[in-house]
Amino acid sequence: MKRSPLLVKLAALTAALLLVALGALHLFWIFGGQWGLVAATPLVDGQPVLEVSARPGFFGLVFLCFMGAYVLLCRGGLLGQALLPGFYSGGTWALIVLLIA
Repeated sequence: MKRSPLLVKLAALTAALLLVALGALHLFWIFGGQWGLVAATPLVDGQPVLEVSARPGFFGLVFLCFMGAYVLLCRGGLLGQALLPGFYSGGTWALIVLLIA
């Protein structure tokens, strides 16, 4: 079955917007925002498991979210591919592995 180009673009745009929103929310938390932080922080015996002061990890996650959005938009045909074509296929697999880990 052949994929509809419009459906591919819509899926890429939707996924990219979700990744940008997640990245922006983590940036908000890095710089002191509190909205949604209590609901998103896992607790064990009433104590938070993660510290918001773990900023390098959060910056890494923000970078991965934004790069993932960029790769999705390029692979979905919504942005031109400015880099070598192998970057996008390799980047896709690298992001999958890093976001799962």
